[in-house]
Amino acid sequence: MSVSERKTVLLVEDDDGDAFFAQRAFRKYDHEIDLVRVSGGQDALQYVQRRGPYSDAEPPRCILLDLQMENGDGHWTLKQLNSLYPGLNIPVMVLSASADELELTRDYSFVIGAAEKPDSVQAYDKLLDVIGRLVQVARATAA
Repeated sequence: MSVSERKTVLLVEDDDGDAFFAQRAFRKYDHEIDLVRVSGGQDALQYVQRRGPYSDAEPPRCILLDLQMENGDGHWTLKQLNSLYPGLNIPVMVLSASADELELTRDYSFVIGAAEKPDSVQAYDKLLDVIGRLVQVARATAA
């Protein structure tokens, strides 16, 4: 697979357990997606800008963003992406433990969806649905 055909999804998640479930879900849907994890908003911005340790990084086709993080939370990250890239063409899917927080993301045109984080094994199916939609977006933007 050439570099231009690679499908990279940026996972912005500070919780190892949540990251594990997201990685597992991506593997279920598509083994050709490169899921790259960063653990905070600062790192996410560096990755998108291809700065610092991410200078050689493959640009992401889409981003899966946790809204509740300690190191530059997701709301801050959305604001930064919006101000740095007014016409951002990287689709972003957001996750949060709070339905109220998800409502606050509707102002960003590049946010393609929002879902509550699973809090149980049964709720994991919801995450699988979200990941499935994100995989479809990654495939479509790679074409």
